[in-house]
Amino acid sequence: MAKINILDSSIFNLISAGEVVENPSSVVKELLENSIDSGASEISIAIEDGGIKSISVVDNGCGIECEEIEKTVLPHATSKISSAKDLLTIGTLGFRGEALASIAMVSEFCIKSKFIENDKAYAMEVVGGKSSDIVATNLLQGTSITVKNLFFNTPVRYKFLKSASGELALITNLVKNFIFSNPDISFKYSVDSKIILQTNGDGLENGIYSVFEPSIANNLIPIEYDNHNYKITGYIGKPASNAIVNNRNKQIFVINGRVISDNELSCVVQNAYGEYLMKRTFPIFILDILLPFDMVDVNVHPNKKEVRFANKKAVNGVIYNAVKQSLNKNYVSMQNELKESLFTIKPSNESDNLDEKQFVNNENAANQNQNNKINTDIKQEEFKINNQIVENWGKNDIDTLPITNIKFSNGITNFADSNLNDKIFVEKSIEKQINKVIYKIIGQLFDTYILIECNDRLLIVDQHATHERIIFDKLIKESEGNIDMQQLLFPYSVNLENDELAGIEKQLDNINKLGFQMEILGNKLTLNAIPYMLIDMDISEFVRDVVAEIKEINLISSLPQVRIKLAKMSCKKAIKGGDKLNSDQLDYVVNYFFNNNNIALQCPHGRPTVIFVSRTEIEKMFRRIV
Repeated sequence: MAKINILDSSIFNLISAGEVVENPSSVVKELLENSIDSGASEISIAIEDGGIKSISVVDNGCGIECEEIEKTVLPHATSKISSAKDLLTIGTLGFRGEALASIAMVSEFCIKSKFIENDKAYAMEVVGGKSSDIVATNLLQGTSITVKNLFFNTPVRYKFLKSASGELALITNLVKNFIFSNPDISFKYSVDSKIILQTNGDGLENGIYSVFEPSIANNLIPIEYDNHNYKITGYIGKPASNAIVNNRNKQIFVINGRVISDNELSCVVQNAYGEYLMKRTFPIFILDILLPFDMVDVNVHPNKKEVRFANKKAVNGVIYNAVKQSLNKNYVSMQNELKESLFTIKPSNESDNLDEKQFVNNENAANQNQNNKINTDIKQEEFKINNQIVENWGKNDIDTLPITNIKFSNGITNFADSNLNDKIFVEKSIEKQINKVIYKIIGQLFDTYILIECNDRLLIVDQHATHERIIFDKLIKESEGNIDMQQLLFPYSVNLENDELAGIEKQLDNINKLGFQMEILGNKLTLNAIPYMLIDMDISEFVRDVVAEIKEINLISSLPQVRIKLAKMSCKKAIKGGDKLNSDQLDYVVNYFFNNNNIALQCPHGRPTVIFVSRTEIEKMFRRIV
């Protein structure tokens, strides 16, 4: 048996340092946490060579008394806790006594501090764990710590560092997280003497605009939710915008002032978006969650990147409801803004040629539109094609006639003889009116998008996404009424765990209201009937998804899985991109926007149904205005 040695302090301190100090970003983290816990309102971070050469953190906090400075680099020294009882209600960010001691053990370390009640500041240097005398120095307020030549005395650790740019990326991401988790603190972050990030401590919105480019910051919507023990604030990505991306890199959870990682919470947010989100896309968000300190354990992960909740299901449910409520509120706001912009009749411009316009009084159009047709008068021109007069242009499948000799019947000069073999569909732009809205269907673009002029705006409507939404809304409406059910020839049964059964039992009435016949017998869930409209679905997959969803979220008011199945049906039945539409079909799709009090801005899968381009934007493109 090998002899057991009692290690010298210089050796076990190096081992401890390796556990605490992984890389430059871990040093920055420890220093920033100490600055925040000192009550600082201003913090400056300066980095050189990815933090390998130098890290400097300066704050305006309460400072450290002269006789306490020497203790800062002793093992197990901390001002954050004094007994085991304090571990249950940790309200500070950092408390591990090894932090500064470990950093000082593997670097050239210098600390300067001025205690708030003292007239003088004092400094101490530590090189490789060996401390100098404490001397007076110049510092107006707070604490300044500089860490140079990290791992200079531990070459094995140094060898495993990333490149300077790689280490810098980790530090930059860390600083961004601190900005989001401490919006009331002013941060200045410099890299190689150049300011990279700077905030004024004036709240989270200022931090967002300092970190994100405007295309993202302008597309984040606020969230605010208070549910007794839980309070959630922050910002979430607006659906169908630049704040929806293809990865989870910009998803931030802040729990009691600490940024954490939690894949399950990310999935809860994803589920809350539901049909607002396209597949394989993810919302950017910053969610600040406050809850009693005794309801969360921050000591699960060595670096406190993960936490454990006393009641995880309750947290999941609160986050789900908070996100869903904010999304629904934003959606209604966008709908109201759209209706106001489209349904507000603008004063006529005297320069307009009103003689060529045909307005129709159709105030009762909403009641007359049950057959999805618009009651409007159409003013058609007669045309001569190959010297033959054609009436009712656009309704006789004449879009395939070759261009040879086209003349207007009013004598206007023609598009003279042409050798073109192309084909053309010509129809006079017709103004229509419904619900007091005057609009003009310009036509189809690429047989996929419908172009509409309305109130100084160009509407580009995705015909498939819009028709898909029309069908989906119809199916949802049917599912809320008397639903036709299909009895299963062989009922589907599955054994469930106790917690799964408890979740299903709470939601059983909600499930059966949607057209299912589901019951629980013992530890078995049995499905006897399903909505007739969902007869083609994979029942086993559906049940698994519903059980998993209820188990994960717990507090839900509807079943997104049912909506997902309906969305798939809608997609199959809808007209497709590339389908050429006749005038009646165009009217049917377009009427959805102008004769529907709840205009849908997205299809059931999260894609936008319509994009707006203002007249001002178009005129800027053509340099008509600056």
